[in-house]
Amino acid sequence: MGGENYLMRVLHVPYCFYPDPVGGTEVYVSSLMTCLSKKNIESSVAAPDIHTHFYQYNNFDVDRFSVSEKINNLEDLHGEGDEKAREEFSRILEKKKPDIVHFHALTRGVSLRLMREAKRQDIKTVFTYHTPTVTCFRGTLLHLGKNICNGKLDKKNCSVCTLHALGVNQVTAKTVNAFSVLLGDKIIKTKLRGKLWTALSMSQLMKLRHAVIYSMMKEVDKLVVLCEWAKKLCMINGVEQEKIMLSRHGLSSKSSSIIKRADMKLNFPLKIVFIGRFDVMKGPDILVKAIRNMLDLEIQFDLYGIVQNKEEKYFNTLKSLAAGDPRIRFLSPVPSEEVISLLCQYHLLVVPSRCLETGPLVVLEAFAAGVPVIGSSLGGIAELVKHQENGLLVKTDSLKDWMHVIRQCCETPSIIDNFKKNIKPPRSMELVS
Repeated sequence: MGGENYLMRVLHVPYCFYPDPVGGTEVYVSSLMTCLSKKNIESSVAAPDIHTHFYQYNNFDVDRFSVSEKINNLEDLHGEGDEKAREEFSRILEKKKPDIVHFHALTRGVSLRLMREAKRQDIKTVFTYHTPTVTCFRGTLLHLGKNICNGKLDKKNCSVCTLHALGVNQVTAKTVNAFSVLLGDKIIKTKLRGKLWTALSMSQLMKLRHAVIYSMMKEVDKLVVLCEWAKKLCMINGVEQEKIMLSRHGLSSKSSSIIKRADMKLNFPLKIVFIGRFDVMKGPDILVKAIRNMLDLEIQFDLYGIVQNKEEKYFNTLKSLAAGDPRIRFLSPVPSEEVISLLCQYHLLVVPSRCLETGPLVVLEAFAAGVPVIGSSLGGIAELVKHQENGLLVKTDSLKDWMHVIRQCCETPSIIDNFKKNIKPPRSMELVS
């Protein structure tokens, strides 16, 4: 987009962007830009890629900047960020001259170096905390994969937890971490890579990563969080409340207008849907197992998901678990603008996440379609779904509990109608912007 009749210019910096396969963050960014444009605020995108190029997406300028393919050591991978990316980003800033740079990720490509370059050019910076991966090496905020973590950055606890995620048992992880305290500083600067060397340098890696996170939180002008738990996490790590803006997810007015809601009659089979990545942390396997354990129920369970290279093994596991059951169907993902219309064809959305979510956006999309949600009693899901009011909350990873609530909905379908009556229209993205 271009022109002189704008109030300000905002440059958004996500991890990736359309037409690449995208997640909820990029959907959020695209919707936010559309709403800002209606308020006379010019938006554009800068995002890392394998090579530098420029294009337009939905009339928005998109600059892709390259990140160095060469990673010299673990410090390069987990430290302040890629220098080549910073140099290219600097040129984008000089070209676009934004008033605000809004960061949506914290990675090697979208890094502290980029934030500091924006500050060097005297540009205001905003950071939105979209996922636990910003502050949690494990990416879930579940300590040792089980208990909800408050997110306090603690070098020892975080190191042991991350080692556990790498396959090291808890007792051994503590021993390995003790060695890493002695060896990590030396290993991290060498070209030694792989699981063993990562494990033996974990304490130093965690110290390095935590320093980056603390610096980001301190140096950006504003921190935007999308849910209450993320706000608490920032505050427990020393961010002043005045610096934090809690601004929950919203839907575009175009999406929200579907609040007419298709009237899905409660005829059998009960139609249940999962929409998301085929990733173990999104948890669709527990629903497949639950349904396979209840062969007597009249259910249609449709899964719409993205399968990328790293998720192919898990996807094959899902198909094996389904064992050819005709009630379970694996379907291709639909464009984001079609999700609400799709949801109108179902009785229930399931969100069985094993990690803390800041949304997810699909819950709001379900509410826009008038569809109740059954979700894990975790993070943002538990903030949006009111148990026994507009849906049901289930103990995370409990096969027994998931089986119970699915059977309950099949045998007492009137509760679904009751939930539908209590669903309120979701917040609009116009309000968010």
